[in-house]
Amino acid sequence: MTNTYPSLNTFTYSIAAGGRLEIHRTADFISCLGASSPFKLSIDGQPNTDFQSGLTYTPQSGLKHVIATNEGDAPISVTLAFGKGDIKDNRSAIAGTIDTRPQAPDALTTLAPVSCPNAAATLVLAANSLRRDAILTNTGAGTVFIQGAAGAAGAGLPLGPLATAVLTTGAAIRVRNDTGAAISVAVAELEFSA
Repeated sequence: MTNTYPSLNTFTYSIAAGGRLEIHRTADFISCLGASSPFKLSIDGQPNTDFQSGLTYTPQSGLKHVIATNEGDAPISVTLAFGKGDIKDNRSAIAGTIDTRPQAPDALTTLAPVSCPNAAATLVLAANSLRRDAILTNTGAGTVFIQGAAGAAGAGLPLGPLATAVLTTGAAIRVRNDTGAAISVAVAELEFSA
């Protein structure tokens, strides 16, 4: 149903816990611009359907009567738009507060140095979904290689004697040592609390 003169009217309603609201309004479509909680909607005597913020219903023959029902245990607020004609809404609506500050990890975990035997890839840090950064320092005299999955000699990120690497990952980390002698690697994690 395209109207020569489009129109849009927006209203905010409060619906009590377990309550319902009847609205008599002729429109081509109904949009929910905001709702503190999902609710049920019946259009022109049809069965209830789920409705919430961001949804639009456009019945083929328009609408004249809607019933909004709050089946929850607390009152809700809903903002509904009734429109006629071909109106497009390209806004993005985000409910609630969004914290856009980068979050620093709140824990530094220092572990005992890990002895990495010669001719092997040793797991120095297990996978950790709360870890932001892994810190590894080669305290030995030869170059070792940082690996994800165990790999061949010389594969991975080289870490020279007394060098430190900071890796932003929650994945498991291994150190491949082919220096001819065991090497100790100091490890620490910067983590977010659970």
